[in-house]
Amino acid sequence: MAQPMIRRRRVTPWLWRYGDQVPTTTPTFVFAPFGGGSVYSVAEWTTDLLAPGQTAMAVQYPGRGPRVSEPHAQRLTDLATHATADLLRYTEGPLVLVGHSFGAVLCHEI
Repeated sequence: MAQPMIRRRRVTPWLWRYGDQVPTTTPTFVFAPFGGGSVYSVAEWTTDLLAPGQTAMAVQYPGRGPRVSEPHAQRLTDLATHATADLLRYTEGPLVLVGHSFGAVLCHEI
């Protein structure tokens, strides 16, 4: 039987939170989708990777998902800079970076 999806909400145009904000001692997972993906494409990861009481932030790329009307990023460093700035502002404590394909490259840059 499939587990129910964890609630998500937009924090900034760059970040969406899955689950509730948790104490700073608990790691926050950071999900980065593949190049053509969006926060919607990593939604299923939450049921498999998060234990009860854990939270995740998903990176939403410009030009994808709800940001489809925005121009695509031209440089990896621009994506990493914007995502990192929001992560530093809206998370505390340790981060666990999880990316698929292009998302893994972005996680490495972050």
